[in-house]
Amino acid sequence: MFSQLMTDMGNRFCICRAVLCVLLVWSSLPVSATAAASQPDVSPWQNAQINWRQFSGTTLSVLANTQPAFRALEKKLPYFEQLTGIKVGFHVLPQARMREVRRVDLAAGAGIYDVVPIGISYLGEAHRNGWLEPLQPYFDDPQLTDACWYDLADITPGSLALSSIDGEMLALPFDFCPRVFLP
Repeated sequence: MFSQLMTDMGNRFCICRAVLCVLLVWSSLPVSATAAASQPDVSPWQNAQINWRQFSGTTLSVLANTQPAFRALEKKLPYFEQLTGIKVGFHVLPQARMREVRRVDLAAGAGIYDVVPIGISYLGEAHRNGWLEPLQPYFDDPQLTDACWYDLADITPGSLALSSIDGEMLALPFDFCPRVFLP
């Protein structure tokens, strides 16, 4: 029974990592008020040459914080669920509490959350503790990513570098914000 549980958890994590790439695509696309009230129009994503429904029936749990970028992503979830058949639980916490919950979940290997925010200030620690794996294999797999449709070259090299350690992409840029200091 334990080995079956571990296999199920391994499959779930594989699915989650693959789906994380798809989730982040939504952060740059508009949501109309009428689409949110009815069935979301997923036709723009259907141009990708992948089977969006290959993980239909899966449930993912996403940990987020209250910053505006995550609130914008939350509005995209009906599109994602309509397109993929994957149900998403979206748990929003204030940033300090989210960081605490994330650390406990990852350190314990509890797997409560399938998708967690890993900012550049936390990337090194998460990598050192073995909580991350390279994302490039998911982009290289034509069953998961249509390279003509989702082009990593659209992300600035500097942003990708901040999401990588030793040349391995461990996260995807989501909401880099420049800091402005006034005298």
